[in-house]
Amino acid sequence: MEVFHCRCSRYAIGLFVGAAIGGTMGLLYAPTTGKETRRLAASTMHHATDEAHELAAHVRHFVDEKAHVFTSIEMPTRAEKEEQLHHTNLGIGLLTGLLIGGIVALLYAPKSGKETRKLLRDKAEETSHEAVEFAEQAKDFAVEEVRKVKAAAEAVKHEVETQHN
Repeated sequence: MEVFHCRCSRYAIGLFVGAAIGGTMGLLYAPTTGKETRRLAASTMHHATDEAHELAAHVRHFVDEKAHVFTSIEMPTRAEKEEQLHHTNLGIGLLTGLLIGGIVALLYAPKSGKETRKLLRDKAEETSHEAVEFAEQAKDFAVEEVRKVKAAAEAVKHEVETQHN
């Protein structure tokens, strides 16, 4: 049971990381908005379905011709399969997440990738300017506070000297 839990965890981690990366890349490099992409996908769906049926027929024909080759292949043991699965779950999850995240991002991108990247650059530049301005204000505040502390220290020093004399 512990092995199963480990597999699910690795797969889930890969899935979430992949979805985040795929979604981000999809948003940054979407050629059009999601609405336009969905419209294009719907218009080409019928053609893709026909192509898939034709490809499936070719695959069935190929498998029928090569069935003797497939029956002679030595199959791995259950332990070997489990070991392979143990090592590939993270990768499978990552790839699945990349595909899902990328597709969802492409289908629902509010802007094209070019517009999104420009928006991010503009926002980063604006934030950079704000950070510089904030740092300058913090520096001015710190200088003023140091001046006040020095003045207070001088007053205390003067008062101490006056009391000792």
